[in-house]
Amino acid sequence: MIRCEIAAHRLDLSAYWPLYAYEADSPREALRWARWQARRLADRLDPDPQAPWVPAGALRPVPESVPDAPAELRGWCEDWAARLEAMHLLMEGRQVTLAVYDDTAYYTVTVVPDPFHATKATPGITREAVS
Repeated sequence: MIRCEIAAHRLDLSAYWPLYAYEADSPREALRWARWQARRLADRLDPDPQAPWVPAGALRPVPESVPDAPAELRGWCEDWAARLEAMHLLMEGRQVTLAVYDDTAYYTVTVVPDPFHATKATPGITREAVS
């Protein structure tokens, strides 16, 4: 199993709110979920002003000096090299974390393989074939 989570944190790190969580069976499934949820969070933080669910006048421009967490989340979703590196890290049993922030909070995308959980056998590969 691979634990996946997206969370928000206060800027002073005194509070933490899990936003989305999932348990995946494979690195590919984990990254697919993380990418989809990161995009979802970016779209909630920075919605299209023309979206039907956004009330007129509800959005206002953010100063250029404020870090753009939604843009960083979207960039990570589209970055093929970052996804490939994340896949390699997960296949090695290592954690993948993306941390972005704006003027209100830190947002983390975390994918953590469980080293003690038995993984499914890959068809066609036996212990003898690997030894």
